[in-house]
Amino acid sequence: MLAIGNPFLIGQTVTAGIVGGLHRSNIGIEAQEDFIQTDAAIYPGNSGGALVNLRGELVGINTAFIGASNSNPGVGFAIPANMARNIVDQILEFGEVRRGGAKAGR
Repeated sequence: MLAIGNPFLIGQTVTAGIVGGLHRSNIGIEAQEDFIQTDAAIYPGNSGGALVNLRGELVGINTAFIGASNSNPGVGFAIPANMARNIVDQILEFGEVRRGGAKAGR
């Protein structure tokens, strides 16, 4: 995996890592959690950047980093791309995110 972002506003950077787990929850970041865990460094400023596989396909949106004083070693988390796409679709269709009853199949 490659995490792309602009940490500390120093310019575009890319960090590499592996996926350590899927469907991570109970992290305490959001009410509804289903994160991709990666050891690719997601420093402050990388949030919102792309998490891509080695084929260049978007797999997630960098969201958070947990580590001692925001430094490596640590664990990065990304929102899965399919979850982000669902949120975008809801905003475009309804003007808001509707949880639990937006449409069948969501």
